[in-house]
Amino acid sequence: DILVFATELCQLDTTLVGHTAPVTGVVFSASHLIVTISEDRTFKIWDLVQSSVTFQSAIISASPFVCACVDPVQDHLFTMAADGKLRMYDMVLGSGHAKLLECDIGKEQDKMAASHMPFEDGNTSNNGSVIRSMVSRQPLPDATPSTGPCAHAGPLVIGMYYQHGQHSQEEEEEEE
Repeated sequence: DILVFATELCQLDTTLVGHTAPVTGVVFSASHLIVTISEDRTFKIWDLVQSSVTFQSAIISASPFVCACVDPVQDHLFTMAADGKLRMYDMVLGSGHAKLLECDIGKEQDKMAASHMPFEDGNTSNNGSVIRSMVSRQPLPDATPSTGPCAHAGPLVIGMYYQHGQHSQEEEEEEE
């Protein structure tokens, strides 16, 4: 269940019930809609004003959803599943919430790793730009050196945020 609280009153406002497995993410759209994703491999779009579910997806992936975000400008929903698949859906009412894009992030990571392209800090290659932080060179406690091939569990995306373009404060003032 998803509990929606009225923060100004500090009390429960609404309970959203419908997923058959734990909910892994909740995203608020620019309007009054809430999108929930779940380990049941579905997403739901809830309308808090109408107190209804406006859309329930079918089971979409072999893997559970791990995160989601909404593009508030173009009204697109982005979901990421544990199998590394990024999907984009149209959230406009009446659109049927069609899937507009599917990208296998895991395959893209594998391509990048296979290219063995060394990066210099701050430089951009054909694999995108690289931003580096300080790297810890200390081994983990009780770590044993690897003597064979390393197992790779797949891509992990902990969170997503959609940013539409990059506006400076001057550009925003010109738009007003």
